[in-house]
Amino acid sequence: MIENIFDSFETAPNAETVKKYQKIVIDFGDAHVLASCHEAKADFLVTLDKKHLLILQNKIKWVRIVSPAELLVGAHGLEPWTSSLSEKRSNQLS
Repeated sequence: MIENIFDSFETAPNAETVKKYQKIVIDFGDAHVLASCHEAKADFLVTLDKKHLLILQNKIKWVRIVSPAELLVGAHGLEPWTSSLSEKRSNQLS
């Protein structure tokens, strides 16, 4: 799992997607982060930003927003992970 984390790089998200996420985020400057996750079809968003991004854990369901510690705990089988994130992603902005 860890060895495949950085196997590709994505381009910047398009302006239309960023604009959609400006309605969801607390800080407009973070809209591009969620837009990038959406366009890249990311399963996880790993962040230390408690004030702006981690607070969205219960609002955003198509990507799992976690702290680095939560990711490591989950990677070692100590916490169940949802495998149907791609289905939730397609329904989020519909």
